[in-house]
Amino acid sequence: MWIILALLTLAGSRVAHGAGKNVNGVEFNLFCHIANMLNAEKIEDDKTDGLDRQAAEAWTAIDSIFTVTANESYYSEGPASAANTTDENQDAKPERVAKWVQKRNQIDKIAAPGNEKNGKYARRPRDRMSAATGAKLDTVFTLASEARVRLMQIDTEIATNKQEIRQQLGLHCSEGQGKGQSRNQHPDNAAFASDYSTACKGSTGPGKSLANDLVCICSTDTSQAQSTLQMCTSIDDANSLFSTLHKRSQCQGDFPCPHRVCAKTAETSELTETNINNCVTAFTATLGRHTKSSATNEGAYVFGSGQNSGDECNGGAATGQSCVSYHDLITAKSGTTLSGAITRLKQLQIAKAKLKARRLLLQNRERQQTRLMALADKMQELYQEALHDEVQLRKEAQNKPQETPDSDKQKACEKYHNKSKECKENGCQWSGTEETIGKCEAKPKAGTEAATTGPGERDAGATANTTGSSNSFVIKTSPLLFAFLLF
Repeated sequence: MWIILALLTLAGSRVAHGAGKNVNGVEFNLFCHIANMLNAEKIEDDKTDGLDRQAAEAWTAIDSIFTVTANESYYSEGPASAANTTDENQDAKPERVAKWVQKRNQIDKIAAPGNEKNGKYARRPRDRMSAATGAKLDTVFTLASEARVRLMQIDTEIATNKQEIRQQLGLHCSEGQGKGQSRNQHPDNAAFASDYSTACKGSTGPGKSLANDLVCICSTDTSQAQSTLQMCTSIDDANSLFSTLHKRSQCQGDFPCPHRVCAKTAETSELTETNINNCVTAFTATLGRHTKSSATNEGAYVFGSGQNSGDECNGGAATGQSCVSYHDLITAKSGTTLSGAITRLKQLQIAKAKLKARRLLLQNRERQQTRLMALADKMQELYQEALHDEVQLRKEAQNKPQETPDSDKQKACEKYHNKSKECKENGCQWSGTEETIGKCEAKPKAGTEAATTGPGERDAGATANTTGSSNSFVIKTSPLLFAFLLF
């Protein structure tokens, strides 16, 4: 749409026009497209396809696994309150713990895939897994908690950003509007308080809002003729007529007229950075397209068809002098850009910057959601590892070789029964109630395999299986970096 409009605008730019029907048609169509786009507020959707649900499910899985694999204190009473638990009000603690138990009980109701009768997660306390596995569970849960907090912050920032965008759109459309509420746009009372010229030329009225400028190109100071609106559109509709703009009430009553026409004739585009750029480009190309030999700067800073004089936008005739002049705004200071001089364009640029910020927020939101899902996969692996730890530790304990004494040494030591001193001096093991009453035996001979550490004592640098099968991929547990998750 914008490309076609720009081509039509460029094709008709810098040509001499006389008064007549639709003489401001290009300008009107451009304003209609802008007005429709801003009024519709078709801002990019906050939600991304399926990611919200998947991220929420990922957090539920992470939180559930961490709970059933936590130490007894966390499992029984939940995480510490915001305040230091040592200073926690003892009257408040029972209520907090009760809520935690209620929440924890929901985990038991999560059914195993394909078997609704069995719970998905079983309790696996820390003393039944290796210390390395417990440390990895802690790390993943910390990373996931940080991602979840950042997601909540981003959601708040996105909501605030949307209100700020709506505010700028409202200010562009109508002076004094733009608080994020549904807008009833009207031209500016102050600009039209005296007469047409105060709003449509000079340095105070032009460019304050789209409503002001739209009235300027489609109405006159004195005429009530149907041809007044026909300067902008060929639609003949008694409800679309303008009356004289001497009075504020008439000015405000007239403004909805072109909006009804815009709704019939112009498309409604999505509000994007690209479309804002396109509408500014189209406006720049359209500015000054009606050349007038006697007009100020030959009408270079006039929007619409004005009179061929130095007072081109006086609105004094039904079909000849309806335009808005930005001359005083643009030339007031050397080097002033259009966006710097024309207030409504400045507001569009602010809205565009906020749309860019919104796009970056949405991208960050998607990254955090993807991160949560990756962490959920890792947490599931660690849950399987915790189950494997218990089986492996039990198996190692069962297979540990029994220590047996050397038979020759045993015979030699038996000579020192009831002789504590001699027993010890000959490297034997004494067990007795008195120095002269007791047994002397050979010390046990250790097995050929190294002793196995107990639960929670495994070397933090050992290799841990992540899935519980003998041929599965293994990772080093110390140091635990998870570098691929720290983005």
